[in-house]
Amino acid sequence: MNVEDKSLVSFDGGFLNINIDELICNLEKVVTIECEDKSLVRLVRVLVEGEHVESTVRVYELMKTNGWGSRFEIDEYVAKVLRRGLKRFGKEEMVDGVDQ
Repeated sequence: MNVEDKSLVSFDGGFLNINIDELICNLEKVVTIECEDKSLVRLVRVLVEGEHVESTVRVYELMKTNGWGSRFEIDEYVAKVLRRGLKRFGKEEMVDGVDQ
């Protein structure tokens, strides 16, 4: 996941023209989200700051599916970024689930 995450940072910064939402959709099919990986916070920040609503929701759902909050401890900073992003995107119903 590190390589993909660093690529997303570069892509979102305008270095390359790529559809991040499409990339996340494709990654979702072949990659599991490592909930303890520090690169997760960078990925979430890039998606939220870039206003990639669908991809943010997909990554959040993958995190929950892969044990975030049940098998893995919730990282407070990732939770804060997710809550802020989901609120901004109008996904209020998901905000409460971030801490559960």
